[in-house]
Amino acid sequence: SFPTRRSSDLWTDIKRNPRVSVLVDAGDEYVELRGAELIGDAEFVGEAPRVGKSEPTLQPIEMLFARKYIGVDDMPYDERHGWIRIIPSTIRSWDFRKIYG
Repeated sequence: SFPTRRSSDLWTDIKRNPRVSVLVDAGDEYVELRGAELIGDAEFVGEAPRVGKSEPTLQPIEMLFARKYIGVDDMPYDERHGWIRIIPSTIRSWDFRKIYG
């Protein structure tokens, strides 16, 4: 799951068509490249905009997000964001470090 503004193009596009792909990669040199691609459907989680209504599936994610990106334990709610969850049907990954390491 990840948060995004409800006014974003991403939010609007997912409302029209929930089919998505997400790519996460790392590494600078070719021999260090690694990553994962998720292909599937997106769904909205919790109320939108998020104002803090109890949502058990979001509580641990919001705590981790708040700690990592904001430096606090409790998620601040600005009433502009909502959460999106990816339900993958296909997952691909690669790690060139295993080949060249």
